[in-house]
Amino acid sequence: MRFRIILILTACYLQTCAQSEKKLNSSTTIKPPVFITDANGKTVIDGWEKLESEQGNLYAPKGLKNATTPGFFQMITPNNNYNAERFFKFLASNTALKNISLKEVVMNSHYLIEGKMLVACFGQGQVEGKKVYFFMDLNGPDLDNKIIGNLVYATPEVFNAWNGVLFPLVLNGYVKDPSTFEDKSVFKVVDFASAATFYGAMVDAKLYSELSVMSTLSNEANKAMQNASTISNCILSDNCDITYDAEGKAQPNYKN
Repeated sequence: MRFRIILILTACYLQTCAQSEKKLNSSTTIKPPVFITDANGKTVIDGWEKLESEQGNLYAPKGLKNATTPGFFQMITPNNNYNAERFFKFLASNTALKNISLKEVVMNSHYLIEGKMLVACFGQGQVEGKKVYFFMDLNGPDLDNKIIGNLVYATPEVFNAWNGVLFPLVLNGYVKDPSTFEDKSVFKVVDFASAATFYGAMVDAKLYSELSVMSTLSNEANKAMQNASTISNCILSDNCDITYDAEGKAQPNYKN
């Protein structure tokens, strides 16, 4: 599984402005990250630097280390009989992220195709007393009984400036070209349960469509794509929530 992580670009509009004077003035100055290959052929996270961490790989935007700075953490750890919620809390415990509440979703396609779990969640927590939104995922356990976990957090303003559900789809390789989505407002995180379900439906639809030769998955693929469309339309409304019928199809419920 390919993991892609988030990044921040801060801009100084005066050429004489020193690096130390760069500040995050608004979410419009912050862009999501991309992996690049530098001049030496090394893959790096553009605009981010690796910090000291004994447990895993910890990154922060260069020159920006405070409570409002986004963070990224990745680790590979032995499977200690984790369920998803226990693993996510363990993952967060190795970072500055505290007081988390989350909603998780299992990507069924990944389990059927790869034989191991792919679980993701969106939620809210605090970093040094400041509210942040986060995205976490896990992949595994693998043949060595190890799990890979990723965690990205940012303030709600920055998180949604990155187009909410869209940025982890891009950073994990499920969406190659985000410009194909003209209306990105459908990806805004309105509530964590809808965001997690929408993310899972998009991943399932992507994986099923790539392996459509598996005819037994065709109905599930169609259902996942239909669910993704239904959920994206529902979350545009403040008066809509999602339930599922006996066949697992998403049903929008509009409140008067």
